[in-house]
Amino acid sequence: MKYNNLQHELDQEATIWSKLENQYYLWGAAGKGTTFIRRYHNKLSIKAVADRDSNKQGKKLLGVPIISPEELNMPDAKIIICTEAYQEVSKYLKELGLRENIDYIDYKRFATIYDWYVEGKVYINRVDISVTNRCTLNCEGCNMLMSYYCNPQDRKLDEIKRDLDAFFEWVDTVEDMNLLGGEPLLYPELVEVLQYIQNNYRDKIVDIYMFTNGMCNLSEELLDISQKMDVIYDVSDYTYGLPQLEPRLEKFQETLSQHQISYVRKKMDFWLDFGFETADHSGESEEQKIAFFHRCGAPFRGLRDRKFYFCHLEASAIELGEWEEREGDTFLLEPYDANKRIELLEFNLGYSKRGYPSICMRCKGCCSETKIGVAVQRKRNGR
Repeated sequence: MKYNNLQHELDQEATIWSKLENQYYLWGAAGKGTTFIRRYHNKLSIKAVADRDSNKQGKKLLGVPIISPEELNMPDAKIIICTEAYQEVSKYLKELGLRENIDYIDYKRFATIYDWYVEGKVYINRVDISVTNRCTLNCEGCNMLMSYYCNPQDRKLDEIKRDLDAFFEWVDTVEDMNLLGGEPLLYPELVEVLQYIQNNYRDKIVDIYMFTNGMCNLSEELLDISQKMDVIYDVSDYTYGLPQLEPRLEKFQETLSQHQISYVRKKMDFWLDFGFETADHSGESEEQKIAFFHRCGAPFRGLRDRKFYFCHLEASAIELGEWEEREGDTFLLEPYDANKRIELLEFNLGYSKRGYPSICMRCKGCCSETKIGVAVQRKRNGR
């Protein structure tokens, strides 16, 4: 989205979504709905949660009744979509005649508006921190471009600490902090990173995720601090493409369970091709480029070198020398300027002078219609 009124892009929406008398209905009785109720149950009047799962309807989520979506068509209802399937739900609500950001809103956008305009706090829904470029695999189509690195390296611990310090000088709450790579479990100072977060910023983070393929052994020290900090292990299951990994994944999963560490195991039967080698939108009009950016809806923000990247893929491409950063691609976290905190919020929601990050020119986006095999292995830096 192009800026129309810097520092005031959300003012009009704030008059709608910060009214104390609003009656709120959530969509999504799963993880994000649960997190939302826990954060806001003492601040908002949450009347019910809509969910298409008939097995949930008639029950309660943290004391809030679960209803069917058909029961949402009521006057003056304010709906907050608490699911990553936002586009699908948005289409359904539009067909009912409801208006985006007026009658219904994405939970991330709502939290941004409410926390800032009501409480004066900066909320960021997600930030990804890559600690290493090394990985146990070398996958075709890796969206972090790991297979392009000729000489993958670990990041220096002091650099990661500086990034964390710079980020949290601006930010009061981040909902999901994701540690990733490469394979983050290869990073030799991972325990130190977690300890630094625990000592300084754990109270500002709702959930911490460790993105891993589950191929590495877990030290007792890492297991202990993971359990202490409630780290959630997000385990990528690539056995559809590499079935020989199943025994190691089972052992990894068993180890986490024995130490009472939460995890999610996500099995994939295909990947989306982001098309970094083949995509080219440079010949399209500015309107077409902005429209593509909206269709993509990339959720992943990157943190590197005291810069907040709208798309973490761009951070990898720049480090590789495969892309040159353009003005407006990142939000500079140094020096800190309290008067620009609202600009960070607007940037996180996709506002910029250009209307899209420049890396979009080389990407098919999260809306890619091209599927590729899961974890197909390739030669290091093979083209």
